[in-house]
Amino acid sequence: MDQAFRKIQTGHCLSQYWEDKAFSEKTPSVVACDRDNAYLHVTRVGTSSSACSESGEGRSYWRSPDGGTVLCVERVFHVGDCFPVQWTQKDKNSDIRATAELFTQWPCSSNEVPSGNNGIVRITKIYKWQTGQTYPCGRDAKNRNELWYPLEDRKISICSAFTD
Repeated sequence: MDQAFRKIQTGHCLSQYWEDKAFSEKTPSVVACDRDNAYLHVTRVGTSSSACSESGEGRSYWRSPDGGTVLCVERVFHVGDCFPVQWTQKDKNSDIRATAELFTQWPCSSNEVPSGNNGIVRITKIYKWQTGQTYPCGRDAKNRNELWYPLEDRKISICSAFTD
């Protein structure tokens, strides 16, 4: 297993993803970054999680079982993929506010929601980030505003709608 981690290089994409409490497989597998099954992009390889200076916005790290290799990774977003959210709404006329687990890849058809969350959203659009950008998303099938996640550091904006 540890040897598989040592073969990974900065810039590689991986077919594994985070499933709430663990990665989808025990060892990383490299795939072409333009593939639909490229879920993680390796931004740095090191020996300590402190090498992974970026956090949030769908970023984390993956440590080899022996602890000798740490992969700094960020989620690769695809239209149609899903992730969990914790949402609130003051009243039926107010906008929904949601905190997203952007690093977590979640089955869109799942009836279960990870602990600490109360909804699943599907990515409907991905835009290149523009300075001064305002809400670029539309409305979902139930005429609700889609949720917007501007990821300025990554130069993208994500629009998503509830899967219900």
